[in-house]
This record gives sequence, structure tokens and C-alpha cells, in this order.
Amino acid sequence: MKKFKDVIELRTQLNELMPNIDGDADADWIISTLLNIKRSEIRKGVQVPEKICKKAYKLAKMRSTGKPLTQILSNAEFFGYKFFVNQEVLSPRFETELLVDIVSKFYKSGVGLDIGTGSGVIAISLNKHFGLEMYASDISKSALKVAKKNQVSLNTNVKFILSDMFKQIGDLKFDFIVSNPPYIRTEVIKTLDPEVQDHEPIIALDGGSDGLKFYRIIAEESPKFLKEGGMLFLEIGYDQAEEVENLLKPNFKDIQVKKDYSGKDRIVYAYKK
Repeated sequence: MKKFKDVIELRTQLNELMPNIDGDADADWIISTLLNIKRSEIRKGVQVPEKICKKAYKLAKMRSTGKPLTQILSNAEFFGYKFFVNQEVLSPRFETELLVDIVSKFYKSGVGLDIGTGSGVIAISLNKHFGLEMYASDISKSALKVAKKNQVSLNTNVKFILSDMFKQIGDLKFDFIVSNPPYIRTEVIKTLDPEVQDHEPIIALDGGSDGLKFYRIIAEESPKFLKEGGMLFLEIGYDQAEEVENLLKPNFKDIQVKKDYSGKDRIVYAYKK
């Protein structure tokens, strides 16, 4: 006879296997993924087969080592969609959804470029959810492989380009450019939580000695690829707003800074002069 366990009891057991982790959220994520239900559907009375419980225990033990759950489950949610992720790409953060949302407020149509696309979450979300024509570039072949896999699973038509920043973009012109570039100072990386330091790709984190390496390139190069009146949208570190604004001033106007859901400076956008 097949054995079952109440989902609340399973959640408690998973929490016990992850004593140093924010267990409730991760336990719910593991359960909902294995049962293929929404987290909001987890409630007392839901019975979980023993086979699923064993899988859940295995995943919880892996999570207790510090490995990100997104990599364990090979997926992450972003803007309501499920994206494939692995160790070759940065797991998408909730704050980055704000970047997508702000772009959509300014553009109901048009052609955009996502620089440093990683898993493709920004470009794919703008294409699928808002119908914007998107190009997306990355220097990493491995990252683009992940992005293209997400493109297939979500049935979008983003045009991907293997490029070191703007070097291989050619003579294309865009209505807007969007980017969430690496912005952590090199010396800070070794102080990050082991979950990030040991499992996320350094290439997606390291913003150079002052964290501004890629913002300098974008500030200088992006105007060449923007149409007249085009806009630039950037995610930034919480303490980088003033420095990024100063980098943009020579080539951009009407520079605005928006705070994230925690009240920290997170998005900078501006118009090409």
C-alpha cells in the first residue's frame, strides 16, 4: 500500500533538515515544485506520497550545504515565469523585476537591447509579457545556452548575440537599452555569503575594483547604439546612485533614480542627450 504524509508534517521535517536556512520559504518551494502546485496551495490536508517525500528530504539535505535552491531545483521564478538556471548564470533576484516593470512603463512597443543577459530573464520577460522586440547579449557562451533554453521553454523570439559588451553589436540601433551588470567591488566578493560566493558565477558579480567597471563602458558606449530620444535603464548597487549618475551626465539627461521594495536606490534611467 502506498504511504502518504501530510504536507504540514513534511514541511516541519524539511525545516529540521535545514537548520541554518530560512526553512519555511525553501521547504514550501521544494514541496510545491515536486507536487507541481503553487506555494499558496500548500495547506493542511494535502497528502504527499512517500516517493515525493524521499525526494524532498534529499533536496533539503543538499540545501543545508548552502547550495542555492534555484540551482538545486534548476529553476527560478521571475515575473511570473519559471526559468531554468544553473551554475553558469546568476539566479535572478526579485528586485530586478522592478527594472522590467519600469521599462514597460515607458515602452509599449519598440526595440530594446539587454546587455549582459545571463539567463535571459529581463529580455524574455519584456518580450513575452509586454510584447517588446528584444535583442540580448552576453560574453558567456554558457550563459547564452541557458538563455536560449529559456527562450524555447517560454516560446519567445529574443535575438541573442555573443558579445563582449557592445563590441559585437554591429550597427544596430535601439529605442532603449537595459542592463543589470555586475556591480560588486572585487574585494567585497570574498566577504559575501558563501551561498553567493561559492555557487554564483564570479563573472556575473565582479564589477571591478570600485564596482563601476561596466557602468563606465555603458555610459560611454550605449549612446552610439541608441536612437534619438532613446533611453537607458540600469540596475545598480544600493550605494552607487550618485556615482552612476555622474558617469551618465556627459551623454544623458533627465536622470532619475528609483528605490526598490526595501527603500534602497536600485534603478537608474535616463534619456540620451
